[in-house]
Amino acid sequence: MRETDRQGAENGEEIRSVLQRFQEGYCRRDVPGAAEFAGELFVSGRDVVIIGTGAAQRGGYEWCEGPEEACGIIAEDWRSWGDLILDMERAHIDRHDEVAWVATVGIVCRHSAGRGEAVQAGLQPTPVHDLPPQLQRLASSAGLTGGNRQQLVWPVRWSAVLIRSDAGWAFSQMHFSYPGLIDS
Repeated sequence: MRETDRQGAENGEEIRSVLQRFQEGYCRRDVPGAAEFAGELFVSGRDVVIIGTGAAQRGGYEWCEGPEEACGIIAEDWRSWGDLILDMERAHIDRHDEVAWVATVGIVCRHSAGRGEAVQAGLQPTPVHDLPPQLQRLASSAGLTGGNRQQLVWPVRWSAVLIRSDAGWAFSQMHFSYPGLIDS
């Protein structure tokens, strides 16, 4: 983060706290608690936009606008998507006044169910040893390397916009995407 003044550093810690709570929610996967989770982390009284990996057009599949649709895609992710692990520690954070934007990378992983494993968004999983070093470290810190379990891993990109109100920082927009090609 490029903040140098005291207020900027404090805002950076507040933003990182929101990012960490988002990651913790995706680790817990408390489907019945998705509405409460979204209510705590997303702006209220404004339209929230979440663009998922499968979104191709506004208003289509995985292009969610408003609090109810945002809650719906989060709950669906927790029910059926793999484990999302974002590199929040190395996330790029910038801010200007009451708006902050964040970008980072991560992985989505699942345990192999054997032959015929589903492909996500038409993408084959990437072996952990073929991931870029930053994502290999993330996979290792998540315990996805070694052992006898076969992990299916997909690299993912994630960006978000947060807005600060009297209640603190909260997400306004979020975008998940799979990279087309991986450069190591």
